[in-house]
Amino acid sequence: MIKAASDALPNGSITAVTVLTSFSQSEFDLMGQKSTIEETTKNWAQMALKSGATSLVSSPFEVGSLRAISKDAVLITPGVRVEGDDAGDQVRIMSPKDAIAAGADFVVIGRSITSMWDGSDTMMRKKIEQIASTLG
Repeated sequence: MIKAASDALPNGSITAVTVLTSFSQSEFDLMGQKSTIEETTKNWAQMALKSGATSLVSSPFEVGSLRAISKDAVLITPGVRVEGDDAGDQVRIMSPKDAIAAGADFVVIGRSITSMWDGSDTMMRKKIEQIASTLG
């Protein structure tokens, strides 16, 4: 599928998703996976890159391993929360500062911001300012 997309869009940017941040290792094992999340993430990332992906989505905990595989791939990490935020269904989470330090090019901070909607963007903007202040 990634190869077909890459062939169809030779000048495009293809993003491949690895193991979801909502999986814990024990849940991953229960699904019958024989490898660790980190090993699986690396394997899937290598296959995706060989097939033409230019960006990879993974938890911040696997970003360092992926950076070792590719210096050029754009690494995107969901499951990013600031201290005190509700983890929700995310299991493998990290702060924005730590995710960037681990090697993420982009962090996805969705629900922590959008959950602040109160009919105006005031609370959401305050949350964004709070997140930005943690980046030092």
